[in-house]
Amino acid sequence: MKEKKLSINVTDVILLVISLAYVVLLLTVFHVCGPKEDGSFMKCQWAWRAAVTTSSVILLNALVHLIVWNEGIKIGISVSIFTISVANIFLVGTIIPLCGMETMVCRSLTHPGNTVLGIVTAIAAATDIAVRAFKKKK
Repeated sequence: MKEKKLSINVTDVILLVISLAYVVLLLTVFHVCGPKEDGSFMKCQWAWRAAVTTSSVILLNALVHLIVWNEGIKIGISVSIFTISVANIFLVGTIIPLCGMETMVCRSLTHPGNTVLGIVTAIAAATDIAVRAFKKKK
């Protein structure tokens, strides 16, 4: 029987670091306005919460990606990370609309930050897929 061994390479670590940065930056730097005086929230709050939730799913995928030993499963997880990242780009501002004022923090900070983080995460996942597929062909 073939022994199963943990194989961690550079792309595993990069995916984990980028995914962790995605969640942390959304929670700290790229946040949105708090509740209004009456305690209710604007639309951007729901877009931000959805982005934090889906980026947390990306982080969980990256953690599993790190500990899984099977290359095929790692490629599948990277496809999942890529897909969620691309969806997350369109989540804030397109699927869930933001406030109408261009000067609001959600439009000037959260939306561009989420877009950049989503693109970087998608590129990292696509790179992992390409590296593993190329390695598998050899």
